[in-house]
Amino acid sequence: ADGTLGVLGGPTVLDWWVGAEDRWHTASTEAAVRQALADDDTTVETRLRVPGGDIVQRVVAVPDRGQGVAMVEIENATPVPVAIALTLEVRGAVRVFDDTVTADGSPVLRASRSVARMLVAEDRARLEEGVVAGAARPPAEADPAWAGTHLAVIFPLPHTAVLRVAVPLVPVEALSAPADLPPIEAVARGWAMHTERGADFSLPDTRIATVVAAARRHLLVGSTQPMGSAYWTGGVDPWVPAVAAVALDLWGHHIEARELLLAAVGSDDLLAHASRGVAEAGSLLWAWAETLERHADPVLEPALVPWIEQAAIGLLGRRSGGLFRRRVDPVDEAWRAVGLAAAGSLLTRAGNETLGPDIVDA
Repeated sequence: ADGTLGVLGGPTVLDWWVGAEDRWHTASTEAAVRQALADDDTTVETRLRVPGGDIVQRVVAVPDRGQGVAMVEIENATPVPVAIALTLEVRGAVRVFDDTVTADGSPVLRASRSVARMLVAEDRARLEEGVVAGAARPPAEADPAWAGTHLAVIFPLPHTAVLRVAVPLVPVEALSAPADLPPIEAVARGWAMHTERGADFSLPDTRIATVVAAARRHLLVGSTQPMGSAYWTGGVDPWVPAVAAVALDLWGHHIEARELLLAAVGSDDLLAHASRGVAEAGSLLWAWAETLERHADPVLEPALVPWIEQAAIGLLGRRSGGLFRRRVDPVDEAWRAVGLAAAGSLLTRAGNETLGPDIVDA
């Protein structure tokens, strides 16, 4: 919410400070910070108020050499020049080569202009003290032996000027210059083309329409993430992937929905499916029934039958409550009932006239 950047489920990667006429303003601790989607409905835009106006930061994710890279754009919308300090948590020896910062030999930041000054410190507090005190030095004067876990690189930013910075979100061997990466406008156009393949919608409140469109893109991004990633495991209920897949299917993104469900089913070990949690198994069975009802697949459906049988048997064997359990989880009970009904429907569609009706009765 303050424009700091991090990897989902991990620590902060990048913070930004503004050296204005009065003092240094740290985005992550300032009260005068506002954030919203930009007019393109794709870019996250954060505004930091300083004397004279706003410093505007925009962030999008762009592809670079097969990896995701964060493109950070900072615009000086005030009538006076300012300084921009970008701070990173680093590991290993830090080096600055013109517009590129490396840590332990790997690039961690590349800017659209040369780094003017830099400072390395053992912790964030000492880094902030050093920047405020003017201890940062030009890279050529920096001691190569400097060591620490916190780095600040400083750039002058004249009135109306824009600083662009590429930040890798996973370790990379090389990082393209910002000028060689897709511009923010191209990313927005790409998303517009991608979502045009799905359902169109119109809402009377533009704010709600913006939120819905952003949530839709969020689901599309998630459909490409491994099931073990923080996207799906960081505080996410086990039924969420199945519901997300059905939502994507309803939006008209049938291929993404199908791939997400196949990834969620995962293992070829049939016994593993019988031991799934109730909410996970029940929601996946329901999701397959929903999507196959709308888009029949005579090749895929028979291949799913062994998994459906094992998942249903697992649900039948783990009924909540019973003689030795006084507390019943209503969410599990609901997903068990919904999942069994879906399994019975799926097996009956597949021609299993014995187990299918039995499961429906259960």
